[in-house]
Amino acid sequence: MLDSLREPVRLASGLGADKRLDKEAQQRALACLERFGERLRGLPRAAVRAVGTNSLRVAKNAAEFLRQAESALGFGSLARFARPALVNGLPGLVVLREGGPFAVLSFTLRDGKVAELDILGDPERLATLDLSAVAG
Repeated sequence: MLDSLREPVRLASGLGADKRLDKEAQQRALACLERFGERLRGLPRAAVRAVGTNSLRVAKNAAEFLRQAESALGFGSLARFARPALVNGLPGLVVLREGGPFAVLSFTLRDGKVAELDILGDPERLATLDLSAVAG
């Protein structure tokens, strides 16, 4: 790892009883992603992994938020290609593109919050993974 940047957003704190993310939590997350995006500018897409928390799997308005989040991060829309998965026993996502893996993301949770985000985007390493459970 060449660089590390962490900023707690506490997205789950904005998940209401109606299972929708409130505007305040969304704005905190989008502002954070914009800051991260500035740091990531110039990196190849394959070098960047982004992972959402369980809040995004539960939230009824997650798709709308993810479109904004991808834009804020500056890497375009990949949400429609993401599939939930267990990654080494951790919650995560596999992003498929053009029939093959584009990225694998895993989340380490502590006290119900994402404490770490690991993203694998190296095409050579991705090619060695058995992703048949999430393909298609």
